[in-house]
Amino acid sequence: MFGYQCFSIKKKFFVGFSNKNNRQIIVRLSKDQQEVAVKSEAIKPFSRGAKAGWIEIDSKKLTTTAGAMKWILMGYDNADKLAK
Repeated sequence: MFGYQCFSIKKKFFVGFSNKNNRQIIVRLSKDQQEVAVKSEAIKPFSRGAKAGWIEIDSKKLTTTAGAMKWILMGYDNADKLAK
């Protein structure tokens, strides 16, 4: 999807890793979660999926792996809910 290696749960994508830029991660959140996430300097709305809650994480701007995992796990939970 969009040139990313994506992962899904119950046929719903929740995270993708760029095939071209190994530092870029996209995560599908709820719109409310997206509004909170973009307050971080390392996160912005994903240009091709902002309306659906997708965010783009620049991992170069994160200080820990846990910073990205927090959003990836939220994306997983969100996709699980969407699949029901």
